[in-house]
Amino acid sequence: MARVGINPADARRRECTLAAWTLALAIVILGVKAAAWWFTRSTALWSDAVESIVNVIAGGMALASLAWAARPADETHPYGHGRIEFVTAAFEGGMVLLAAAAIAIRGVEGLFAPTLDTGMIGRGLWLAGGTAVANALMGAWLMRDGARSESIVLRAAGVHLLTDAGSTVIGIAALLLVQWTGQPVWDSIGAIALGIGALIAGIRLVREALGLLLDESDATEARLIHDVLTRRTHAESGEDRICSFHKIRHRHVGREHWIDFHVQLPATLDLSTAHAIATRAEDELESLLPGTATAHVEPCKNPACERCANALS
Repeated sequence: MARVGINPADARRRECTLAAWTLALAIVILGVKAAAWWFTRSTALWSDAVESIVNVIAGGMALASLAWAARPADETHPYGHGRIEFVTAAFEGGMVLLAAAAIAIRGVEGLFAPTLDTGMIGRGLWLAGGTAVANALMGAWLMRDGARSESIVLRAAGVHLLTDAGSTVIGIAALLLVQWTGQPVWDSIGAIALGIGALIAGIRLVREALGLLLDESDATEARLIHDVLTRRTHAESGEDRICSFHKIRHRHVGREHWIDFHVQLPATLDLSTAHAIATRAEDELESLLPGTATAHVEPCKNPACERCANALS
């Protein structure tokens, strides 16, 4: 099934717009969370606010990286500048890991020296709840657009906001437990839980970004390419049928894909016909994985090849 074409310029503009909105929202939410912590002196809400500081920094970096990635390919960057997105996502994951460590340390300290003002919990709950809803809505929006445009920056930002919303919910649950039990220790336990959640999210984000940065093979795309070429070895039409294929290499940055492969065709075919068959294979792959597919044509050396026998008959 072919993918819906996306105009690269329009997609980049939309990504930059969403990144700008994300940054603006992150700044507002940081202010609200800081107020919630100020009123309650809650360790859990302090931990939540620390994550929002990371969101603001990451939002600014995402906006800058998207603008950089939109630059066209040049002589020194023939594949474009899209890999900056992976670097940004990895750096954001690293910041999440640092925040996780700070949050966990603060949570452990709170077990022995609680700072919670139980008289202000109600006000803190309302403020924190509002930020959770806002982050969840924006995070879902970014995840949807990031998946559609294959932008790791938007997906990373979406995951971060959804994780942030979940972290806020944990903080709210901790304060509710304090209200119900009268035990301030739940506030610190909530902060420790937030730290563990941030640690897991940061590791996943760094893992994905580094995998893409190092050209880790995408199993789904590999199967798709293999299936397309396999079908062409059994095509009924001689205009589409190839003898065999090998040496497939593929990579992608955002929505741009690069595919290289070798196809073997009957040695008796003239250059123009062989080129046309290879071009049709390239076109089919490019319709499924937008970008550039390049086929290297070789003469078939298999004496038992049915395709070659048909070409000679």
